[in-house]
Amino acid sequence: MTAAGISGPVEAVASGAPHAPNGSPAATSGPPGVKQRPPEFPIRMTINLTPAMAASLARLKQRMRLKEGVLARLGLMHWLVSQDPQYREE
Repeated sequence: MTAAGISGPVEAVASGAPHAPNGSPAATSGPPGVKQRPPEFPIRMTINLTPAMAASLARLKQRMRLKEGVLARLGLMHWLVSQDPQYREE
């Protein structure tokens, strides 16, 4: 945990590549014949924060009981709605 109280970076890669699977395929696959659902958020992104931003995010995390990534995603969604008339979250 950092001095600002953040448990770690919000990791994401804006390359459009899906998240790499963790562990062996056998550990993540279900019973034979059961289809895996695609991840809800397949694209990852990394951001850099100032200490003030990290401290604020830590306070929001504690108050709202949400993960940093969820809070960052909500903020981005609100910003996109205000800036991009073509953006629609389905």
